[in-house]
Amino acid sequence: MTSVDDVELTRLEEAAHWLERLESGRGSEEAFERWRSDPANALAFVKVSATSQWISQNLPNTLSKAPSPKSKGVTRRWWLSGAAAAVTVVVGGYLALGLTTDRAEAMTAIGERSSLPLPDGGRIDINTDSKVRWQFGKQTRQIWLDRGEISITVQADQRDFVVRTGKEEITLAPGQYNLRLKETGVEMAVERGEGRVSSKINPTPSIVRAGEISRVSDHQTYHVKSANPETYEALTAWKNDEIVLDGVTLAAAVSEYNRYLTTKITIADPHIGSIRIGGRFTTKDPTIFVTSLRSSFGVRAERGNDGSILLRS
Repeated sequence: MTSVDDVELTRLEEAAHWLERLESGRGSEEAFERWRSDPANALAFVKVSATSQWISQNLPNTLSKAPSPKSKGVTRRWWLSGAAAAVTVVVGGYLALGLTTDRAEAMTAIGERSSLPLPDGGRIDINTDSKVRWQFGKQTRQIWLDRGEISITVQADQRDFVVRTGKEEITLAPGQYNLRLKETGVEMAVERGEGRVSSKINPTPSIVRAGEISRVSDHQTYHVKSANPETYEALTAWKNDEIVLDGVTLAAAVSEYNRYLTTKITIADPHIGSIRIGGRFTTKDPTIFVTSLRSSFGVRAERGNDGSILLRS
């Protein structure tokens, strides 16, 4: 027979999971409201929320030193969604959980990509070797692009949708966007919608509209140029595990290809780096790319001692 205490603990555990999902932006607000319509569930959520706030205010140093799980691609917050409720302590009638104030994050390894649904109905696609964090609050939906490249589908919502990439802050209207963080700054291509790009150095927003690409230079200046649908499709070909090269140099093509390869391609003879390359190739296997270099330009490919691919004339 289930005791009253067991029922209460189950409700508190469910509330803990809802708090985690909502703070990380992975929870459906509609489903949460249905769950919270039960007064007992609503009370449990208030208790857990209060405890979480107390922990974040009083135990930040302790929590920040907690060891992270080893699981690839997820942070403690993801891990806690399945484990936090199992490690609980009841203090003064409230449930003290191992919650942190960390934002949720996801990472991809070299050659990997991922796709994540957002609770507002949007979606984030994550390209190779990328790291992204997010947090959806009552007033703002926030994304932090720490490394790599993402494609975002932004849904209409009363809350602002803000992407932060280093020194840049980009406010996005409902639409479809591709953002890539480079050494010189961020590149944003807009298929649908409108983005307002600003930074700490240049707070005046630069408006980037549908069919345009915005780039940030080393000097924090913005360059906006038009992009036809074919250009945007080429920029987002990675979502189909493809790379599109449109008359770029071999040096640039190899640099782009190496983003997806754990075993890199190296140009052994520098003078062939200026050869112009075009075509569509898979990011999963460079064999067709290397073969086309041999058939079109007589470029030979050899294996290095470390397994890398060496290109020679």
